[in-house]
Order: sequence, then structure tokens, then C-alpha cells
Amino acid sequence: VLTKPIFEIAALSRRVVESRDFSLRARKTTDDEIGELTDAVNDMLAEIGRRSEALEQSNRILEHEMAERQHADAELRRLNDELERRVEERTAQLEAANKELESFSYSVSHDLRAPLRAIVGFSRMLQEDHAAQIDDEARRKLDVIQSEARRMGVLIDDLLAFSRLGRKELKAAELDMTELARSTYQGLNGQHDGAAPEFHLAALPRARGDRVLLGQVWANLLSNALKFSSKRDHPLIEVS
Repeated sequence: VLTKPIFEIAALSRRVVESRDFSLRARKTTDDEIGELTDAVNDMLAEIGRRSEALEQSNRILEHEMAERQHADAELRRLNDELERRVEERTAQLEAANKELESFSYSVSHDLRAPLRAIVGFSRMLQEDHAAQIDDEARRKLDVIQSEARRMGVLIDDLLAFSRLGRKELKAAELDMTELARSTYQGLNGQHDGAAPEFHLAALPRARGDRVLLGQVWANLLSNALKFSSKRDHPLIEVS
């Protein structure tokens, strides 16, 4: 009853991140905190979908205007002046929309975390206040509820970060991928609370790309490696 809706929301979040399909919706089955979480997730996806559609429509309009300009050589000067003015207006509109979307993202992030905190808190209270009335299997299930709720918090952060990636301008440069992986791991390992794993890093080929975004890729991969390897007695992370 408790874990299945959370698993479904987590799976939905992964599908949205992978497919960038904001029309997907979570199925609401209860009217409690989990139901509120489902409503909040669906509202967030709907709003991001509307914003994405509006931005795509603006891009299509701008491309159409550019095509018309190419077929009007005689009016090139007038069209250039008009285009510059309209581009400035579009840019101002997009900047305003981006600021509004970012503000909305922070608000939604806060609203989604409230029911998650309630899930974690009440399950912990069950473990502490009714320890004598629950068996080992029940305690294990409560641990799963808390773990999945915390993981849902991470997925919320990833989804919000993904919604902002499309606004970043790519800055391609030659990259030392070995050094980028090493420096990213050192930064993450310094914040890691568990036992330090053994880390093997082989020489990687150089690459060309955006350092910030590729750094985020390494951060996602290596943070997952740190998280899941920490459950082992002798953790080992190998990059090759």
C-alpha cells in the first residue's frame, strides 16, 4: 500500500528524465500524503510541459520569420531592423519565462519535499514508538519506505535540474577526461560519509564538449557509484 505508489512515481520520474516526455502522469490511488505527492508531481510535469511547448512555439515562429527574410532581398534592411527588434522582444520574453520557471521549480521542489518528509518522519516514528509491536519484516519494510522516500527526493532534484539544462549555452572545448573524472571523484569523495572505496581510474581518451555539463555527467555517475558501493564490505569503483 505504501511502497507501490512511491515505486510508481520513482519509475515515472525516470521515464520522464529519459524520454523528456512531460505528458506522462502518475496514477493517484489515495488521498493521503502520497496522494498529495502524486498531485504535486503531476502539476509540476504539466507546468513544465506547457513551458516547453511555449518555448518551442516561439522557436518555430522565429525560424519562420528567418525563412521569409531570405526571400525578400529587396527589403533586407527593413527586415533586419524589424528582426532585431523582435529578437530583443523574444529574448526578453524567454528570459522572463525562464525566471518564472526557475521560481516555479523552487516552489514545487519545496511542496514535493513536504509529503516526503512526512513519509520518512511517520515511518521512523512507527519504528521508534511501536518497536515492541512490529517484527523484523515490518521493520525492513519501514526501512524500504524511508529509503525510497529519500531516493524520491534525489529524483526530484534531478528532474528539476534536467528541466533547466535546455537553457544552458554549450561551450565546447578540448577536455582531459581522465583529469575531469579524477577531480570530480575527489570532490564527491570528500563529501561522502561512508567508508572510502578503493578507486581505480584508467587513462581515458580526450574529448571535446562542454566542461560543465560533462562534469555533471561524471558527478551523476560517480555519486551513484559511491552511494551503491558503500553497501559492500570492500567497496571498489573502477573507471576505464
